[in-house]
Amino acid sequence: MKKWWNWILAVALICLLFIAIPISLSKNKEQMYRPMFDEYVEKFNKSYKNKTDEYETRFQHFMASMEEIERLNAESRGPDDHRARYGLTKLSDMSKAEYREIHLSDEKVTKHPSHYGKTWKDRRKNHTDDHKREPGDQ
Repeated sequence: MKKWWNWILAVALICLLFIAIPISLSKNKEQMYRPMFDEYVEKFNKSYKNKTDEYETRFQHFMASMEEIERLNAESRGPDDHRARYGLTKLSDMSKAEYREIHLSDEKVTKHPSHYGKTWKDRRKNHTDDHKREPGDQ
């Protein structure tokens, strides 16, 4: 009878460890990421600092982004000079669904490229001019 009770106790302790350790790790991550998030809010001039609900929602998205950044950096292979490095961007406080909805939509760009700070030119004009040149021309 005593062996049966020992097995039950051992299984219960192991289950408790699998529940208690992740809970304590998530609290540690929150404490670690909170100052980073405050710096992020300042750096990218986010306007939800005084809106508690929005701030907490964005913080949860930020933590998910940080975990993904850490995972991708850990999986990145190769020499340090040529390895991909992932980090924070101004979009790191968005959920994946929100990012898809806003930035990966099928809407066509209606504004001139200069409005977006781009300076590209239509390269086709230069390309067609190259075909009209004579072989000896420079």
